[in-house]
Amino acid sequence: MKYIILSFMLFGNAVAGTLTICHDTNFALCESSIGHPTGKMITVMGANGVKSQYPEMAVNCPIVKGDSVAFLETGTMGKSCVSKDKNVVYSLWSPIQIFPQEGNAYSTKNIRVQKAEIVKCPTSTANTFSQCFSMACKVGKVINGVPTADCLCPQNTNIEETAAVPAGTAYTTAAGQFNHNGGDVCAMNPVGGAP
Repeated sequence: MKYIILSFMLFGNAVAGTLTICHDTNFALCESSIGHPTGKMITVMGANGVKSQYPEMAVNCPIVKGDSVAFLETGTMGKSCVSKDKNVVYSLWSPIQIFPQEGNAYSTKNIRVQKAEIVKCPTSTANTFSQCFSMACKVGKVINGVPTADCLCPQNTNIEETAAVPAGTAYTTAAGQFNHNGGDVCAMNPVGGAP
């Protein structure tokens, strides 16, 4: 995910939204979480200023504090890094790699269980992903002492939220901790992105 965002920052087209750095804020860090289909559609604002609908995924993410990258006025987020609603945080991106992982029930007992693990998911019709960059999330439960957020995200979209990515496209995710129990995270709708 970080390579996709960095590439977009460096080589992306002119857009309607504003790519910005958010300093010292609470945000949902979803890059290591998985999505669950809700059976509904979600409407998001693309970087081109056009609203589109995609299949909706429910994603639970840890809330962390620090600096992050946001794409203001895209997805379902507003014009600011911080929501006016104290029960809403935004799903943003950060380069940190050690944070509580959904794949380990948000355990904080050691660094190993908190390390994001990058997985390159190959081209396969079984593979789909959730795209959670710049989405509004409701503050959720505290799990194992970690505050979490419940996010609604589109499935299989590009990072600009301007186009669908065909199911089966190869993509990258940081949710590799889900593979430790014999699973295949690539078939679990993890948060990720296609090049």
